[in-house]
This record gives sequence, C-alpha cells and structure tokens, in this order.
Amino acid sequence: MIKAASQRCSPIVLFIFALTLIISLIYVKSVFYELIFLDDDTLIYVRFVENNFFNNVYNSFTTNYLGGHYYRPFMLVSILLDSEITRSFFATFHLSNLLLHLATSILIFFIIKNLGNSFSISFLTVLTFSITPIHINAIGWIAGRGDLLAAFFSSVAFLFFLRYLRSSNAFLIIIVALLLLFATLSKEASLLVPFLFLFFYFVGKRELSINKNTIGILFMVIIVFSSYYFLRYILQPGVFIDKFSFTVYYKNILVLPETISKFFIPYGIKALPSFDLLTSISGTIIIMFLISLPFKISSINKSRYYFGLFWFIILLLPGMVFRTMEQDGFYYWDCRSYLPSIGLSIMVAEILRTINFQKHRIFKYTIITVYLFFLITTSFIKIDLYKNPINYWNSVKANYPNRFLPYLGLHNYYNHLNDFKNAEEQLLDGIKIKPEEFSIRQTLINFYLNNNEKQKAFTQIKDAVKNKIVGSVDLIENYISLAVELDKFNEVDELISEYPNDIKVRSKIKEIIISKAEQLNNTGDINKSNLLLKINRKLK
Repeated sequence: MIKAASQRCSPIVLFIFALTLIISLIYVKSVFYELIFLDDDTLIYVRFVENNFFNNVYNSFTTNYLGGHYYRPFMLVSILLDSEITRSFFATFHLSNLLLHLATSILIFFIIKNLGNSFSISFLTVLTFSITPIHINAIGWIAGRGDLLAAFFSSVAFLFFLRYLRSSNAFLIIIVALLLLFATLSKEASLLVPFLFLFFYFVGKRELSINKNTIGILFMVIIVFSSYYFLRYILQPGVFIDKFSFTVYYKNILVLPETISKFFIPYGIKALPSFDLLTSISGTIIIMFLISLPFKISSINKSRYYFGLFWFIILLLPGMVFRTMEQDGFYYWDCRSYLPSIGLSIMVAEILRTINFQKHRIFKYTIITVYLFFLITTSFIKIDLYKNPINYWNSVKANYPNRFLPYLGLHNYYNHLNDFKNAEEQLLDGIKIKPEEFSIRQTLINFYLNNNEKQKAFTQIKDAVKNKIVGSVDLIENYISLAVELDKFNEVDELISEYPNDIKVRSKIKEIIISKAEQLNNTGDINKSNLLLKINRKLK
C-alpha cells in the first residue's frame, strides 16, 4: 500500500521539482537584485518608519497605498513582513516574489488538472505561464507584489471553488469567500474574480436555476464585496477612485493585442511598457485566431475555452481605464497581466487537448521544446532589466530618449546615496529633455532647498516663472521668500512686471508681500520690511 501510494505521488513530486528547477534557473538571480527606485524605494524606506510592528500592520489597513487612491493592505503587510527581516539587503523581498510566482504556477497546474486535463497537458500549460517573459515585471519588480498576491489567492480560491462544485460543502464556499477577500485586499482588480466564478458555474450548468450551489455562490459574491467595502469604509474611508477615465481606456485599447502577443511571443518586452506596431499587429492576429479556433476545431470545449478568454479580458480591463503616470510614462504595466494570464492558461490547455501527440510525436515535441527554450532564454536575459536602478533606467532612456521619467528615477537613486552631483545632473538633463514640464522643475527646486542651495533654487524658480511654465504660479511664494532672503529685491520688482494684466496673480503677489513684510517686521528686520512695502505700492 505504501509503495502504491508512493508511485501515485511521484509524478506530482517530479512535476514540482522540475517546475521549481526551471523557474529557479530563470529567476533565482533576481534574489540578488537591488531596488529600481520606482515605488519600491518608497515601500521599503518610507512606508514603515515606525519600529513598532503592530502599529505598522494597523497603518497598512488604515492608510492609502503609496499615498494614492488605492487600498491594498495585504500587499503592504507582505512588504512589512519582509522589512522585518531586513531593509538593507533586498533578497527577502525578491525571494518572496519568486516564491509567490512558483506557488501560483503550481496552483495553476492543479487548476488545469482539476478541469479534466492530463498530467502532461497541465504541465506544458503551466510551464508556458511560468516562463513567459511578460511576467518578469511582476517577478523582478518588488512593487509587482500586489499582482502576485492577487493571482495567488485567486488561484487557491478557484481550486476550493472547483471542490465546492463537486461536493456542495458550505464550508468550502466560506473558504473561497475568505481567499477572494484576501485577493481584493492585495489588488482591487480581484473584485471581479467572484463574478468570474459565478459565470463559470452558470456556463458549466448551461441553465439559470436556483439551488443550493447557486445560493452558496451568490452568498460568496455578497460576502466578498460587502466585507471589502466595509473594511474600507471603517478603516480607510479616505480611499476613493478618482483615476477612472474613458479617455485613458481609448489610449489603452491596444493593451489587449499587446498583452496577448507578449504572452505567446517574447517580443516587445521593455523596462517601461509601450505600444509597438509589430506587437499590436501580431496580437490582433493571435486574438482573431483564438476567437475563431473553436469553430474550426469542434473537439474544443467551447464553454471552458471561452471562459478562459473571458477571464483574460475582464481582468485586463480595470487597469485600462485608470490613469497611470500619464504625464510622461505609460498607461499600462505588464505586471497587471499576471492575474488575467490565468485565463490564457485555461485556453492553452484546451488547445493542447485537441493535439494528437502520438502522430508525428517527435516533430511536435521538438517544436514545443524549442518554443519553451526560446521563452526561457528570453526571460532569463530580460529579467536583468531589474538588476539595479542604473540597468533599469538606462534601458528606459535607450527605449525612450525623449522622456524625462528615467531622469527622475535615477535622481531618486543618487539622492538616496547622497550623491549630490549625479542627483542634480539627472534633473538638469531631464529639464533639457522636457523644459515645459513643471513636475521635474519642482523636484529640482525641492532638491536644492533640501540641500540648502538657495541661489540655485531661486534661479530655477525664476526661470520657470519667466517662461510661464504651467504651474509656476504656485512658486511665487517661494520666489518672494528666497528673493528677500538673498537680498534680491529687484527680482521682486521683475516678478510684478511678469504679470502686468493678470489681476488674480497680482493680487496673490500683493498678499504674499504684505504677509512677508509683517513677518520681517515682527522679527525686527524693519529695513527689509519697508523695502517690501515700497514694492507693494507699485501693485496699487
């Protein structure tokens, strides 16, 4: 009996060993990578400033994610747990990402197997998912943790859901609801997963009827939604979504073919996502092929196949309608395709089931082996994009020579190292790339002020005001304060002349001058106060 049990388990053990070995060969070097200084530095260096672990856990549930309008406490807690080990050596953060990817890949294998596929088909399917280069963003970038967690919890939930459909055990549907709640607390896109489970159930039944299972699934959907929004309402009512935009959706419409193409064809993988003509065309062809395939191959399980396509599209949509660094970056992160790609895996399994591997066996396995080797090689090479901030941002510079975002990223890196010269140089170069952009000037001004370089800060403020950079009006108070501090009262005169007919701005200047004059008077600097009041008379 023991021997028989051992024989039954051995294929699973061998599968886990083989998958672990392959994923490790590709990604284990990422464990020794640094930060790339794109959100990950904020998560590690800024987010958890308190030494009290339990206070940090509480703050994870009661504050916004990275100061934005997102609520991802599980993502923050997972980073916190890594931070408790070390913040100066990043292996724990990268190792967590790698282990989550491995665990999710194993779970997808069992999902595909539970959907009635053979061991070999399940293995080939999950191998495609685990090694495709489009996932390097989620694995190599520490801030991709939210997508990994969302996929992990959703995958475990789907396995329990499949067991529930077979047993109708009410306890299982409660576990499913709890796991899906964990997924939504990792990333908001997971809120759609309960509806996908509901859709899967009705597609499988092919009828709309109310029974014990139906009531249990509806109960699960209600529990997930109500629990998530109750937590947000009680613990963090300040979280709200204000980035929804159909304009962004139209700009992101090519994400669908781009993602399809990059999942199957290892081309177009970059440090910063973008739209590529060749990738869009190939992706469109692949989509048309995938949609039409079941009509040409009758043996494909259409309901399951199209469920996979539906899963992919539905979970890809949330990120397509929310703005992301639209000023000078991108509209869609490749890591956002991690959870949707589970749907593509379901489709791949259904396609593989229709292939007769006994006929022309050597040829077919040779083609598959070459294809998988190509994916492995590309992922192994491309993951180095996330090796360190210099690798990452210089790659972005090479791909997008006219964008200032990489200069900000490298500035953050050098500033963290207290390398004043290089930090300054990056921002100055960024301004040359896009002189009309206010945000990078604001960063440079704050950098100068933080380093007590007041003359340089004033020069940048003056240049922004003189060139009427959008947003420069917000610098007027700093302009006047620094002009007074540097004894440049003639510059205040020049400021007034920059707005001869703008009543609103002149009124603001007047208000600031009077306030500053009062402060100087109260501190005993009567001469400077009088000089400001004299200039103020010109505004009447």
